[in-house]
Amino acid sequence: MDFISIEEILTGQPPIYRKIKYQGNIFKMINTTHNIIHGDIKDLTCYTYRNEAKNKNLLIFCQKGKIVFVETNLE
Repeated sequence: MDFISIEEILTGQPPIYRKIKYQGNIFKMINTTHNIIHGDIKDLTCYTYRNEAKNKNLLIFCQKGKIVFVETNLE
């Protein structure tokens, strides 16, 4: 489990190696993109996670701190 330091909280930056578990697989955060428009939804932030062993991506789209939708190329 990764922990956020006080400095990271104050600067608003997530830790570099944040990980999540999804469908039994561990994914590492590799990218964060702000101000995305997807369909009719504006001002989204996209968090991209990757599982290198399975060569799979997980995209989590958030707006104002809430998950709006998730896209994945999992089979």
